[in-house]
Amino acid sequence: MVAIKKAELVKTLEDEKRKASEYLELLKRSQAEFDNFKKRLDCDREQTEREANKRTIVKLLDIMDNLELTLNNTQERDAFINGIRIVYNQFRLLLEAEGVEKIPTEGAFNPELHEAVAVDGEENSIVEELQSGYMLNGKVLRAAKVKLGAK
Repeated sequence: MVAIKKAELVKTLEDEKRKASEYLELLKRSQAEFDNFKKRLDCDREQTEREANKRTIVKLLDIMDNLELTLNNTQERDAFINGIRIVYNQFRLLLEAEGVEKIPTEGAFNPELHEAVAVDGEENSIVEELQSGYMLNGKVLRAAKVKLGAK
């Protein structure tokens, strides 16, 4: 009777070892598949970023061409200034299309959006914008540099 139970226990142990080995192999395959999935996802993300950068660069090249045209036609002052304005507007529109917004500097100082680089007086209001600040999709890219003081 003891020999029969021992034989059953040995058989059960061998069955459980086989199951554990199968589960381990399944886990290893799943882990390898997941690692490959992550690599493909990273590769796809990099490719998407490269394509997005390419589209933006092509737009920048158009602006650069217009700037070059303007710089090559510096004989007439008014035409030169108008050319620079056109190029500036192209840059501004491109940035807006890419989700870039200018940080407003009217009103009260906000330390999350503004960087005080000069103070003239004691009031916590902006009196002058020294350098524009910009946000991309609601997040600050560069804080606006401002002068604080009494209005």
